Amino acid sequence: MLIKPLNLFSGGFGFDFSKGPDKVSTFRRILPQFLSCLSQYINGCNMGLVLAISSIVVPSIIGRSTELNPDETLHMTPEKASWLASLMFIIQPIGCILSPFFADSLGRKWATFLTSFVPAFAWILLPNVQSEFMIYVGFLSLGIWNGLTSSLSIYLNEICEASIRGVMCAMAGIAATTGIFMVFLLGSFLSWRQVSYICAIVPILNILLTMLIPESPIFLVSNHRTDQAEKSLQVLRGWVSSKTITPELDQLKRASELSASCVNCEKSGQKCNHPPPTLFDKLKDITRKRTLKPFSIISILFLLMQFSGMFAMRPYIVPILNAHGIAFSANFITVMLGVLGILANICIALTVRTIGKRRIYLYSMVGNFVSCFGLSIYGWVFFPRGWTSVGTNDSDLESIRESVGVYNYFALAMFLIMQFCISIGVSSIPYFLQGEIFPFKSRTFCCSLTGMENQLFAFVATKTFYDFERWLSLPGVIGFYGVIAVLGFILMIFMIPETENRTLEEIELHFSDNKRSIFDINIKK
Repeated sequence: MLIKPLNLFSGGFGFDFSKGPDKVSTFRRILPQFLSCLSQYINGCNMGLVLAISSIVVPSIIGRSTELNPDETLHMTPEKASWLASLMFIIQPIGCILSPFFADSLGRKWATFLTSFVPAFAWILLPNVQSEFMIYVGFLSLGIWNGLTSSLSIYLNEICEASIRGVMCAMAGIAATTGIFMVFLLGSFLSWRQVSYICAIVPILNILLTMLIPESPIFLVSNHRTDQAEKSLQVLRGWVSSKTITPELDQLKRASELSASCVNCEKSGQKCNHPPPTLFDKLKDITRKRTLKPFSIISILFLLMQFSGMFAMRPYIVPILNAHGIAFSANFITVMLGVLGILANICIALTVRTIGKRRIYLYSMVGNFVSCFGLSIYGWVFFPRGWTSVGTNDSDLESIRESVGVYNYFALAMFLIMQFCISIGVSSIPYFLQGEIFPFKSRTFCCSLTGMENQLFAFVATKTFYDFERWLSLPGVIGFYGVIAVLGFILMIFMIPETENRTLEEIELHFSDNKRSIFDINIKK
């Protein structure tokens, strides 16, 4: 009998589907959706670990974190270290290309299960590396895995009801920032090799959990597994009777038939008996307005995310903080940044239903460019001409600390504001929208393509940070990111739609209307 609840959670074995209640409490209806989302939350946590690990590896291998890594045998120049920090981003497109094939052939559940073995291998490998080649292998493995997950997060959007979808997606952001916080916190008193061993626990846990969750009903319906889709919905809606979920199941069937239709059959309203779309057909579908409009929006959002400040600076955040003359330990501040990231995503979960995704994004972008300009002005006032975070010695840093005096608290406040604003909207909302605004027919494929774009943007932003810093100086490059944020804010006023409390069907109908331009941001209920 002890195993029965576990079996209920896993998708209904042991549950008499013919005797489920017609009505259940709100708690019982939401509980299985939350439990099923846990796998993607753990995936998100692991993604946060991947994004943050270079922040503690790079200072160690360039000789800037000797107190926590006194026996470090692996050493690199800052130039090589910048390649290492950027490497996982440039390799991620390979994972992005493979991601839709895993998600569409194996399903969201089993694709998540199999891909979790990759980071488990990488986290165990990294603490044992003794050469540049092997650390490259570890970072490449993490990068490929990050790409493989690009179209798996749509599981959250596909299993959750419209009324709670925004909150459930916001919790994925909490998980990701928790992963970043874990690396910052552990990295403040452990070596990066010890932290890597601890990180291995996360994907191993996800391998065990993923075996228990139900498959996405939308995926099952699209693959003509209607009986399994019905049982999956019964579990996800609170272990209810088939009568309760029949309207939703019928809606999924209609959406599946529409999305499976070729262009000609869709226009004529006829049932399509043509073979499934090929890769060429999917690429061609991107040129259609219903796909091109959301694709353009997501692409611009990802570009702004990577070039608006914190994301480009994150691998080098410890020397950047030191270069600003902040009185507190850089490792302590990174922990504060991690805590702020978690708090920001908790704020999204609490406010997204009332404020909406659009306003949260725009407000966060304002805070982001204000903090960028604040840091830039601070630098122009107190730093010597051409000041950078690279190539400075202890005497230079001590001189800066004496120069800035109590004004270092202003710089600290700007970094904290930037982290909060980036986390609450600039880096979170694009992922929310990615799983919502693409048409179901090409959702996994488009998510993988935009994920690939995002990683290419991240590679360019990370790899060019030191170059921009040498050309423009440290305050100059941060001011440059502020200008990009201002331009992005103006553009998104006219482009970003509000999807909160809209069903996926309503969103798809909005973008399918060729009479609406990309600047038509009102999605009708």
